[in-house]
Amino acid sequence: MTRSANTPVNPEEAGPAASSAASTYEILVAGHLDDHWAATLGDLTLVRLDDGTTSLTGPVLDQAHLHGVLAGVRDVGVPLLGVRTLDPGKAEASVTASRRGVRGSGAAVLVAAQQVLHPGEGVRAWGGAVQLGAERVLHPGRWLWLRAMAWLLLLFFVTGLAFGLPLQWAADHLPADDAGWRLLGTLVACASALAAYSLAVRFGEGRAVCELAPRPAIGDLAVGVLLGLVIMTALMAALAAAGLYDISSSGTGSAWTGLSLAMQAAVTEELWTRALVFRLLWRAVGPLPALLVSALAFAALHLSNPGATLLSAATVAAAGLMFCGLYALTGRLWLPIGVHFAWNLAQGSLFGATVSGGDLGGSVLVSTARAGVPGWLTGASFGPEASIFALVLIGLVAALTIRAARRPIAYVKEQRVRHA
Repeated sequence: MTRSANTPVNPEEAGPAASSAASTYEILVAGHLDDHWAATLGDLTLVRLDDGTTSLTGPVLDQAHLHGVLAGVRDVGVPLLGVRTLDPGKAEASVTASRRGVRGSGAAVLVAAQQVLHPGEGVRAWGGAVQLGAERVLHPGRWLWLRAMAWLLLLFFVTGLAFGLPLQWAADHLPADDAGWRLLGTLVACASALAAYSLAVRFGEGRAVCELAPRPAIGDLAVGVLLGLVIMTALMAALAAAGLYDISSSGTGSAWTGLSLAMQAAVTEELWTRALVFRLLWRAVGPLPALLVSALAFAALHLSNPGATLLSAATVAAAGLMFCGLYALTGRLWLPIGVHFAWNLAQGSLFGATVSGGDLGGSVLVSTARAGVPGWLTGASFGPEASIFALVLIGLVAALTIRAARRPIAYVKEQRVRHA
């Protein structure tokens, strides 16, 4: 029997001398792997960690053996987060995905791992926090792209139904003129959609749904809300300072009426365009095509809104890139949901401006575009986010978030496994 150059070797098969000379390595990957992958990767010890990652530990004979194990990780189709030696007294060879860059003497191992997993790419690669899925319907192999797209459509149907049915029930049975009841109905509908997504992913992809991990939810949402509020405040301050908007304190009513609309848009649009379109396209064809298509799809969703223009579409597409960057940076939906929610709520319910061509109801302040000013400066009837000021600001934030998401890790794109 012959063995492929990329097939992991069990050190016990190489004899006692080789086993004694072997180094113990730990390989950290994103997601929870099933137990059978331990044998496939060379009888490594597999431990699923609480943070949604998997640790693979075992003896490695030499660099050629390590390359074979890393090639096996490539074939599994999960992002590699780190490789390090565990033997005391040996140089640390850590290539963990740290925002600070390559650390210590692990640089050579990082470059070697990168060349094994994706030849021709530089050291910097797309963030390893996002769980793309590598089991069951998304297992590596033939027709991965077709299975991923079919799964996307099925998830969209399931989550859309889970969101729409409770929302319709609330509209039919709860007082329509009570903002509190309306908010409760929206909360139930959003929770139902997220729960349906979690159950479907657990069943269809066989993994923990780390993108909706409950423990970091409050912190991520709080940071997102703060960031969204800061961005919108900066935009309205720039428009007012340029003499394009008048902002008065004579609000038109309770700002709470816009909560349900802002929440509905934030949860559903982030779930469908980031967790479905962006993630599953990334799994099928790689991160860059997924980034572009999801941003364009996000812009297309708003083209039918009143007052939509090419400039508004460009700004919304830039916002889509920003949200994708935030998702790729954290691996969770909570941060982009928080930013999206605060962006809409601050624009409509705090500053009293039009939000994507619509009205959120009452507001604390009232922002009015000055008459006679060109629409490309004020956003016209679509609202401030269709102005050139918004495009520049959101484009800058999007560039920063995407740059931050390009972490120094050793694996960038999902690979297809060729079966004989």
